[in-house]
Amino acid sequence: MIDLTVHQATGARDYTGKVGDEDVDGLDMAYRVLADHVRTLTIALSDGGRPDSQGRGYVTDCLYCIVACQLFVQSIVSIA
Repeated sequence: MIDLTVHQATGARDYTGKVGDEDVDGLDMAYRVLADHVRTLTIALSDGGRPDSQGRGYVTDCLYCIVACQLFVQSIVSIA
């Protein structure tokens, strides 16, 4: 789902599951990193965590910023 959203927003190629030397442009790794951050943020929010400047809210806030930045950068930079 994330790769479809990124593909629609940027025109980047779909996720192909390449790792290591096969992932020449690093796009598959970027998809996995983004998916991991989104998954972690989803679990944190569903567990009652809310963005805040203290405690576990700070971690949730940082994750939110990371995901937002990754999506923003991928929306303005042509990865394809």
